[in-house]
Amino acid sequence: MEAIKKAIIATVVVVAVMYGASALLGLLGEAGAAAAAKYLTGKAILTAAAVTFTGSLASSAMGAVFNQGGNPNNANLGTKTTSRQAIAPRQIVYGTCRVGGVIAHIETTGTNNHKLCIISVVSGHPIAGFNSVRLGDTTCTTASSTVSGETVFRVTNSDFVNSDNENAFTGGSLVRFTFHDGTQTARDGLAAATLGNTSIPTTHKYIDCAYFYFEFIFDAEAMSSIPPISYVLKGKNVFDPRTNAAATTDLQ
Repeated sequence: MEAIKKAIIATVVVVAVMYGASALLGLLGEAGAAAAAKYLTGKAILTAAAVTFTGSLASSAMGAVFNQGGNPNNANLGTKTTSRQAIAPRQIVYGTCRVGGVIAHIETTGTNNHKLCIISVVSGHPIAGFNSVRLGDTTCTTASSTVSGETVFRVTNSDFVNSDNENAFTGGSLVRFTFHDGTQTARDGLAAATLGNTSIPTTHKYIDCAYFYFEFIFDAEAMSSIPPISYVLKGKNVFDPRTNAAATTDLQ
């Protein structure tokens, strides 16, 4: 509404200026009056008003997106790190890009609550897959295995490994995760096995939403807090009429 008000004010000012200029021309005699009449045609006024109004709206819209003092990440361009929000819109992802997610479930378990479990929803629709997961500034390297019927990715970067931690996963890893691309029809098997049916009932499918399930092991030396989490995703499949199939999602 504020942008529309500014556009209307700008338009009124332009029209007023045109009238004022025409009045001045009229004071110059017959030639000036003729010039004023030409200058103040209905077509000229409408054209000037339309250009001013649309131009003002466009400038306001661009300013809202690129204004350094605003918050374009959340409002317009999507967040780049995973966060907790009481109410969050479903994120739409096209092409290959780095995004954050929204924590839909967080819970601790194990002896002295040594394990933190997080479900992070990354899109409100199925996607083609993911390229990588980033913890802070580190792109995770992983080893995979099957646990509880799920493909589990165990983080192997030295920053997230401590073989002396008795609660660590295989190889001393302190982080592991699973991924679901939005086409899943059942709950995450690892989450259910770790947290139980009360926390992860059979209805926790997150249908048509892509998400990650993480397990973090507390470690006072290597990882005493959870780093910012982000993802490089291969986004929503789009139809390619040339092939009558889904187009590639590896778009930069």
